[in-house]
Amino acid sequence: KLKGCALSVVQVNHIPKPFSWTQEVYGRFLKKSMYKLTGELGAFVSAICRSIDMEPFKFKSVVLNSTEVVDALSDYALAEKFEYILIATRGAGMVKKLFGTHTSRLLASSKIPLIVVPSRYRHRKIKNVIYATDLQNIEREMPDLVNFASPLGAEIQMLYMKLPFEGMSSPA
Repeated sequence: KLKGCALSVVQVNHIPKPFSWTQEVYGRFLKKSMYKLTGELGAFVSAICRSIDMEPFKFKSVVLNSTEVVDALSDYALAEKFEYILIATRGAGMVKKLFGTHTSRLLASSKIPLIVVPSRYRHRKIKNVIYATDLQNIEREMPDLVNFASPLGAEIQMLYMKLPFEGMSSPA
């Protein structure tokens, strides 16, 4: 099923430099830590695949060191020429709802299409894809949608979104 596909599993961490450390000492520590975290991420993904009886497949584990999760992920995805970003969401608590989640910030800023999967979603075959649109950028968006849905054999349905008074001129 995954023939010809590539999967990168990306984790963004921040490993701060202690003030008393030289840049050289921190660099060595950072290199070791990133190597260890990358291995742990790979083992974690492999364990999940085994637990759901999924056939082993090749994937790339990537750990980025940054305080800015959204910027790091966006920059990496652009540099690697990703076609889609798939991100899970756990549901935000009150503080996150006020200040925004990584997912909501990524949705607002990403130049790459996002697929957001709620944490309670359980896998099943994708048969239908709904395209919610205001028809403003349909010529630009439709090729990406078709490229996503076609390999799945999924039907595309369109939902036209318009506010009740959108497009009406104001009274004179």
